[in-house]
Parts: sequence; structure tokens; C-alpha cells
Amino acid sequence: MLADLKILGDLSHWRESLPDPATLSAIAVANLLDDLHRLEASFSEAKLAAVAQFTDQRTEDYHKIGVMTSDAVELVESEIGVAITVSRTQAGGLIGLAMSLRDRLPRVREALKLGQLDTYRARQIDSATANIGEDLIDTVEKESLKKILAGPGNKHHGLTGKRLTNAVGRVINKLDPDGVRERRERKRDGRYVGISPEDNGSVFLNGSLPAEDGRKLDSRLRELAGTVCRKDGRTFDQRKADGLMALVDGQSALRCLCGNPDCAHTGMPLATARKPLVHLIMLGSTLAGEDEEPGYLDGHGLVDADHARNIAKDADLAPVQLPDDVTAERASPRSSPPESALRYRPSAALDTWVRILGGMCQWPHCDAPAWNCDLDHTTPFDHENPGEGGPTTSGGLTPYCRNHHRIKHSGLWDESRDDNGDIILASPIGLLYRTPAAGLLSVLGITPDEVVDPKKSQNTAKSQRRRRTRQEDKAAKVRAERNRQHTRRLRENAERTRARAARQRERIAENWEKFGWSPDDPPPF
Repeated sequence: MLADLKILGDLSHWRESLPDPATLSAIAVANLLDDLHRLEASFSEAKLAAVAQFTDQRTEDYHKIGVMTSDAVELVESEIGVAITVSRTQAGGLIGLAMSLRDRLPRVREALKLGQLDTYRARQIDSATANIGEDLIDTVEKESLKKILAGPGNKHHGLTGKRLTNAVGRVINKLDPDGVRERRERKRDGRYVGISPEDNGSVFLNGSLPAEDGRKLDSRLRELAGTVCRKDGRTFDQRKADGLMALVDGQSALRCLCGNPDCAHTGMPLATARKPLVHLIMLGSTLAGEDEEPGYLDGHGLVDADHARNIAKDADLAPVQLPDDVTAERASPRSSPPESALRYRPSAALDTWVRILGGMCQWPHCDAPAWNCDLDHTTPFDHENPGEGGPTTSGGLTPYCRNHHRIKHSGLWDESRDDNGDIILASPIGLLYRTPAAGLLSVLGITPDEVVDPKKSQNTAKSQRRRRTRQEDKAAKVRAERNRQHTRRLRENAERTRARAARQRERIAENWEKFGWSPDDPPPF
């Protein structure tokens, strides 16, 4: 108890030592936020370490006691839940993450301790690597952190969201392609759609679909949301929800709710302008089965080569064409911009190329899919004198989601590019943020030059394929198959354990009934 009081005393002293934000400048407050966020991460690591230790101690105690009405983990969840005022589900999540960081991801735990990662990103890494075997997890963790963590002096430039999961996915795809395929097939077999009741006359809709099916559904709902006039008062999300019910009712468009009886969108559905429902980018060598480089599904991220080929099997394929400015630059680096650079609207080739390079919204940490974004001129286009304004080129256009596009045009943020073409945003108070590359080329480590010159790309692919001998490949496949069999046996053992526990609970219930007790009653002791 005295130790508890000492901790509280130290905490109060530490809290009082913090500066009052009201006395600081905006930049100082922003730096304070960053320091507190990193300190919070370090305290989170300490809390998770305590959770892991407490779980070990109490699990051992409960096994010694031999409790029959609940398993040890349930009992530990209950103790942690009441200790820190969280639900059983939240307590279970903390236990899972704590044990994973201690036993599987020690480097992630250390990065959390140092404030290089926060709990959210630690959970992302844990989830992305959950099914990796013991023989690979150390390498996957080490290689993933190289891509995820910010470099020295770039504390704001680490990866999160889709950029993080794509980086981890790329590492896993290189090291365990067979495991990627098996886990994807298992996930596909578990697809479902669930509808559960909520309060106030609503239901909660959730489910799991294959990536390409989910993107088709989202794209179709976005199309339907756009079949009303601008005076319709619903939000975009409301129109997407209503679009789902329009599909259920067999409608091809939404009924406009603008209230104008003469509105062309009222009553009779309008034909929707069709467009590709899914954008998948992959290398020609992958499509031909010459290598196993992953593809990139817009709005989802990396998909393994086999998955990409399955999606492409029944799709309309079109080769990616390089835009005029890229081909002109390749032919003559000092050539003047092509005529297309003086037009406001980008060509189809340029539009596609910019979205491939971007991958998603280029605002830091925004995951909006590239094909759902606006293309913004870095330097405003001059409609009166196009030669004086920003050019319509691959280096002059940036994909931003509608929200961040508006923020950029508020005039409060400044955008620039460095010599490498990386986007740098200056906040209204002068802080600089570099946008991590997120498109297919950056994820695969391919430069635009290698796309321009296919020989470079082919040489790169060949060198990657020759990293292991045939004997090493065979040995790796044998190890992978053994690991899959080991995982299958573990899964079967877990199922048998659950079955034994269920039978034990049935016997307990029978005894309760024998003595006149109900399983719904509290234990009689």
C-alpha cells in the first residue's frame, strides 16, 4: 500500500512539472503533444508488461487451485477488467497484445518503450504478423520495423495505417509466399455478412469479404451515391447507405430527395456512367507467372501474386501507358514540357500514372484510395496563361482526398517537392511533414526508370529470383510445409481442448441439475 502511495505521489509530482499549454506558443504546444504521445506509448509498454506478468502469475495460481467453472484466462480477464475499469473484451485484447509483445515481438515492444511506436501501430503490427510461424517471425519483425520506423530526425515520418500494413505485407510476401496464399484462402472460406440489432431502431452491419468483392461493393455504392442532384440534403455516407438498400430493392439509382418535382433525378432512375469497379495494378511478369511479385488493389493494398492473377483472370486488362512528360523526360532530360502539360485536364495515361505512383491520398497518414481522390496541381494551374502556372505532369499533380484537397486549398498549408519528388507539407504554424511513398512502385522498390526501361525491371526480377539455389528453394518449401502441418496440428489440439472444456461444462451442468441448481445461478460457494 505504501508503494502505491509512492507511485501516486511521483505521478502527481510529474504531472505538476508539465508546462501549462496556455503559456506556450503553437509550435511549443505541438512539440509538447508529440512528447506526451511518446511518453504515453512508453507508459503503455509498462502497462502491457505488467499485464503480461499479472497474467502469468494469476494463471499459475488458478491452475494450482483447479477452478472448474471458468478457465484461467477468463478469470484473469475479470481481475484486470475491474482493476483498470475496462470490459472483458478490452481486457482480453490487452492480454493478447501484452503476451504477443513479450513472446513474439520484442523489438516492437522496445520501440513502444522508446516512444518510436504508439499502441495503435503496435496493434497493427501484431495483427499483420499474427499467423507468422516461429521460424520467420524474428526476420519479419526486424525487416518490417526497418520500413515502419522513422529515421533519425524524422520523427513525424514513420508509417501507419495502410502504409504500415502494406510494408509488413511486402516483407511477409517475400519470406512466406505459400503461407500468404494459405491464410488468404482460409480467410476467404470464412467470409460472412452479419446483421445484429442496435439501440434506437437500428442494426449494425458487419462482415468479411474477399478484397476484390469489398472494393466492388464500395465502388458501386459510391456510384449510386452520385446519382442525385447537388441539392439533395443527405450526406455522402447517408447516400451510400441508401444505395445499399437501392441494390436490395433492385434499383439502378437513388431517388433524389431535393424536393423539386421537376428534378431530372426524381422518380425515374438515371443510367449510371459505368467505370471499372476495381483497379488492380500488377507487373506483366507477375501476370505471366514469371515471378511472384504482389499486385496492388486500389483501396485495399498489396495482394499476393496468385490472388492478383485470380482477379485478373476474368477482368478487362489494359497495359499502363507512360504519360507524355515521362517519355519526353526519358528521351531528352532537358526537353521542354509536352503540349499536354499546358492542358488543365490530365490525359487518361497521366491520370492512371499519378494514381499508381500515389497509391492513396498523399496527405500524411491518410488511407483514402487513389481512385477516390482528386488530382490537385501542386502549383495552381493558370487558365489564362497555362505556361505561367503549374504544369499538368506527373511531377505537378498530387492525389488528395476531397477533404484534404479542400484543406490544401485553404491557403494555410504549403506544398512543395524535394529533389527526389517527395511531397513536403508545411503546416500553418511552420512544421514540416514528409509524405511517405505508398504506391505500387515504392512498395515493390521499383523506380519509374525500371518501368520506362523494361530491361532494368527484368534484370531486377531475375536477380531477385536467383537469390536462392534450387536446393535452397526445395528446402524452404519443405520447411514451409512442415510449418503448415505443425500449425494444423496446433489448431486441431486447440479444438480438442475446447471440446474437452465443453464436455466438462456439460458435466458440471448435469451435476447442478442433479442437486437442483440452475446453470444460470451463481456457483453455490
